[in-house]
Amino acid sequence: MPGSMNFIAAIAIVFLAMGIHLIRDAATRVSKKQQCKCSKALKMNTIIKKNNADTIKRKNLNNQQMVQALLDWDEERYCYFKYETGISYAKHITDNDIVGFNMIIKTRFFWQWWKNEWADRDAKFLQHYMGIANQPALTDQYLFHHNISRLRSDRLMERMACSMIGYCMDEFHKNKKEELAG
Repeated sequence: MPGSMNFIAAIAIVFLAMGIHLIRDAATRVSKKQQCKCSKALKMNTIIKKNNADTIKRKNLNNQQMVQALLDWDEERYCYFKYETGISYAKHITDNDIVGFNMIIKTRFFWQWWKNEWADRDAKFLQHYMGIANQPALTDQYLFHHNISRLRSDRLMERMACSMIGYCMDEFHKNKKEELAG
């Protein structure tokens, strides 16, 4: 019987680390000490995820500031360019359908996806062009890097956009249901 307790405790730790709740019966068989270990593992997993998200945000902000410095752009110009390019891309993926376009741009998911894709392209830009002093050439390359025509021809980006549209539709319909219910 003591060996089966350790087995149940090990399973409990694995399930909690993945964020899945234990079935009530299994939890009652685990000792308080083992439950405490499981709880600590879950808390550590949550802390690690939060720290990773904070690290990514700091890295993306740092990359944004480096791009702005390289191009001699202020934050307003940088953000305006990112927003306008996002609007253009939303028009492209909805094939200029006004209903689809309005649905997509109103979702948080689209803008979060766009922000992540932008950050990835900024990181690649910095890898290739950091240290180059020719500011007009850098600006041309940056504009090309985020050019909608170029993004349209990127098959991987287009496949990811198709998945993203499904998530946006789910979010849009969920929000509409909440509006009607409230």
